[in-house]
Amino acid sequence: MAKKGALIFIFDSNYLLPFKVLMHSMRRQLNKTKNIDIVILTDDSAVANDQFVKNFVDRVIKVSEEQTAFIKSIDASGISSAHRHPVYGAYWFLKFFIFDDYGYEYHIYMDVDMLCISDSFTLHDLHFGKRFAVAPTVGPAALSIKPKTRGEYLDEIGRAEVLNSIKKIANRDYSVSRSFNSGVMYIPRAMIGRSTVEGLVREAAGNAFRLEQDTIRQYAEIRSQIPFKSLPIWFNFPELPALAVGSVDYETHLKKHINIIHFNLHPKPWDAGRGSTWVHSIWWRHHDLATRWIKKISKKSWLSRFSEWINKKAN
Repeated sequence: MAKKGALIFIFDSNYLLPFKVLMHSMRRQLNKTKNIDIVILTDDSAVANDQFVKNFVDRVIKVSEEQTAFIKSIDASGISSAHRHPVYGAYWFLKFFIFDDYGYEYHIYMDVDMLCISDSFTLHDLHFGKRFAVAPTVGPAALSIKPKTRGEYLDEIGRAEVLNSIKKIANRDYSVSRSFNSGVMYIPRAMIGRSTVEGLVREAAGNAFRLEQDTIRQYAEIRSQIPFKSLPIWFNFPELPALAVGSVDYETHLKKHINIIHFNLHPKPWDAGRGSTWVHSIWWRHHDLATRWIKKISKKSWLSRFSEWINKKAN
């Protein structure tokens, strides 16, 4: 029998809705996957108390004061004021705790600002044995897009260049030294443990990293002896190249390859509203499809309603 793994998420109550929409988009994959728990790591009690979470998630782990103490030494000088957090430097440094040991043989981590848009893969496709796997960063320079734009003004030739760049990135097996996006990670057993968390914090404390993924990359490259696998970008496809190629080329050339799309730009679809970009409309269509399912999963059982009635009577 295969060893049990964990599909881990980390977020606060501001991301409850996108988490639920993501779960709806992954419901078939979760049904097809055996021996894996859905785990939420959070510092927010409202997440643990949410009825959907209670009914759907296998385990909620509260970030402890002991864990929080680990990351107080992180140098936050590289973090923009917009993303500063009074305790953690930046909220995303909590991501170091997905490497802590919660009793599982491997971890698959996913950001919650994502959607599964393919029925053709399972979570087993993100299992890489003893190797650490992350997708490469796909930024403007790699895509032939001018910095500080989203490819809004690309003509047909420009969009073709972006598509060609995507193909090159998708077919290349990058080394761990390449900048990567930590939105989807496969973490093998040998990389799980308090020593990894401490190593990441030490790395972050000694350098003014802007993002936690820069720390993870440097740690994996220099400190860790774990073999690395470059995750295909189709498992963590960023919003930027989708926007740049346009809706027609997206539907024609990209959609059939993409398993998971990552809304990693700002604002997020749920913050921007329905009348934003056509890529955001992908999220809103899934949101509308998910609404009834979320309500169904969120219903309280007769036992929980009875327990609440008893507690109310007692008080």
